[in-house]
Amino acid sequence: MIVKGTKAHAEAVRRSAGPFLEGKLKFTLNMEKTHITHVDDGFVFLGHRINRKRGSSGRMAVVTTIPAKIVEGPLW
Repeated sequence: MIVKGTKAHAEAVRRSAGPFLEGKLKFTLNMEKTHITHVDDGFVFLGHRINRKRGSSGRMAVVTTIPAKIVEGPLW
């Protein structure tokens, strides 16, 4: 999930999401794999690299890319 706020706010959201995911959706949140990072540092989600960069106009924008090794690899 993406949180607009401080790291403490993101940690609180992660803690409260666990019981909801387990109770309502029957998912288990793996705390070893669930990292909190800043969008400027980027992260990979479902094979897409997501980060924020400054565009040619000077405004910040979220950019999504797919690594070439995934695009060139087998589909199945």
